[in-house]
Amino acid sequence: MKTVALSILVSLLLVIPAIASETTEDTGATLPADISESGNAGPIWDGPKDVLWDNGPLVTSVGTGVGGADESIVDASEVVNGFGCQWGADIRLADDFTVPSGETWEISTLTVFGYQTGSGPPSTILECYIEIFDGHPETSTSVYGDLFTDVMTSSSWMNCYRVKPPTSGTSTDRPIMANVCEFASPIVLSEGTYFLVWQLDGTGSSGPWTPPVTINGQLNTGDAIQYFDSMWNPIDDSASLEPKGLPFILDNDPRIYLMWYNFHVAADGFFFYFDEYPDGTFPGYPSNECEVLYLNTASSGGPSGDYMLAVAAHEFEHLIHWKYDDDESAWVDEGMAELAMWFYGHPDVITSFNNHPDNNLTVWDGNWADYIQTYLWSLYFFERYGGHPAVFALVHEPANSMAGYDNVLDDFGYSENTDDIFIDWSVANFLDDTSLVDGRYGYIGDDLPPFYAKTYSSYPVAANGTVNNWATDYYRFEVISIENLTLTFDGSDSNKFGVRVLFLRPDSIVVLPMTLDEPTQSGSLEINNLTNPLDQIVLVIASVSSSGGPDYQFTAYDPLGISIDPSQLTTNIDLILTPNPFSSVVDIQLNWNGTIAAANPTIDIYDLQGRIVQRLTADVLSDGEASVQWNGDIQAGTHANAGIYYARARVGSAQCVAKLLLLP
Repeated sequence: MKTVALSILVSLLLVIPAIASETTEDTGATLPADISESGNAGPIWDGPKDVLWDNGPLVTSVGTGVGGADESIVDASEVVNGFGCQWGADIRLADDFTVPSGETWEISTLTVFGYQTGSGPPSTILECYIEIFDGHPETSTSVYGDLFTDVMTSSSWMNCYRVKPPTSGTSTDRPIMANVCEFASPIVLSEGTYFLVWQLDGTGSSGPWTPPVTINGQLNTGDAIQYFDSMWNPIDDSASLEPKGLPFILDNDPRIYLMWYNFHVAADGFFFYFDEYPDGTFPGYPSNECEVLYLNTASSGGPSGDYMLAVAAHEFEHLIHWKYDDDESAWVDEGMAELAMWFYGHPDVITSFNNHPDNNLTVWDGNWADYIQTYLWSLYFFERYGGHPAVFALVHEPANSMAGYDNVLDDFGYSENTDDIFIDWSVANFLDDTSLVDGRYGYIGDDLPPFYAKTYSSYPVAANGTVNNWATDYYRFEVISIENLTLTFDGSDSNKFGVRVLFLRPDSIVVLPMTLDEPTQSGSLEINNLTNPLDQIVLVIASVSSSGGPDYQFTAYDPLGISIDPSQLTTNIDLILTPNPFSSVVDIQLNWNGTIAAANPTIDIYDLQGRIVQRLTADVLSDGEASVQWNGDIQAGTHANAGIYYARARVGSAQCVAKLLLLP
């Protein structure tokens, strides 16, 4: 599983005699237009990975440069900004490194630093040429490369400026670029001392130049050399005459270390990315400068147990994911690591999240519900959307969070996006039944415990709620003594919701979508034929957005009124509404069979929440006929809002219902 590339970060920081060096004073140039607040500095170098050899530092002041960049500040007693390594003029830089006795190194990545005065970012350096000798390049043998073949794969700003003290915090003339060379076949070197030689070329008018190793309070920083005017010479600062070295880093220790230890904390294992960087890169976080996983000897089963093998797989996933996408969102990385445990037969036990489903999937707090939620999302994605190839693509996908998932879905030809998948996943968590539809509402690889749902058993229901982004609420309606139940939903207009209604009968399950009006995030759905006392309805409310308000309200009511006995409804009554829809006045005509005794026919108007908003008494015109008008006024003394209403007519003990639509 060792795949992390070896980064030989050759930080060309060479100080040569006053021959091919750049001593020009910084001019205090202002921030170039292309890296202003709205500008484009291009990609920023993310540093070496898996350090093997560190030849010296370059940054001397963190965050003090323009825009919060780092700085490499020339000592006040010195004058050299950088040393020439121009390929076109055949000027070369070199410094040495040593492979320890008994070791063999494999170099798969080499990075050289340089700048062109007054150019970039983004980088203007286009080419890098390297050659490795088994000793001083003037007297030894070349063992790799040449100075005729460009081997650079990328050049990006290292978020650092080379400056002199008077212009610290203001000068952007010399943005230092990291020039990366990657090799498909690693450079293999056995024990011994070697010299790395390099040259750079670019489109800028000055340079390329390489700043030297720079250490606060230390002027003698090494023994690098420069080839200029057909000869090799040591490099030094032309003012202090102190010799200079060139920082570079070799990467790719072929071993991955497993450190077993009783941590005395409630954790099974760790992976720390700062172990991949030189010690001191992250103040307060020491680095072991190797690829190492930390595993707890006190965890269940100990080092030889199957569970800890799965934990090792979890930590290996972090290592692999860091290699291919080191700034991935924590929830994606943790979800893939949890899935790795499932691959090895010991996933974490599903608890906590099922009792707290209103938990933002994309916010990682490190609690147990987060682990289980990201595990279930990852398992669902694996089972439904591409299996191992899709997981491989996701780990290698540079986009982060939901954007990375959407890119993989597009690449694999799926029409669904993460919005669609999240609401299906929310239903699957509640039902876990692969026999429905095409299997999308369940899991093959794990059995889920019941998910919490707030329960209602009396109607009508009118409630408010909140749900986090990328989270879900469930509401169960049971002991439904009415034949038809209408559900309405109205969410925050700034959010995006997905709503599903689950019709649970003793012998069947139906999943129904509630269509929402996009601008208002509102909608309704009527469930009919609730004839079995064991019938239940579940309302699934999911936020499928990374932003927007969490608030919503919903209702559940009988569209025919409150607690109407279906046996009282009769076809012997006709209710005629003219016009319908209406905007000002509707004529309500009531006709009934003459055998029904007329006793002050009444007509009640209900809103969608099942509330009576107006009560009308009809005028009897003749035996079996009555009429009344409604002008849209309600009992509160105001005019009703536009929308759907129900008119329920009563004649004696008989009644009937008709729907009204009041226009704006």
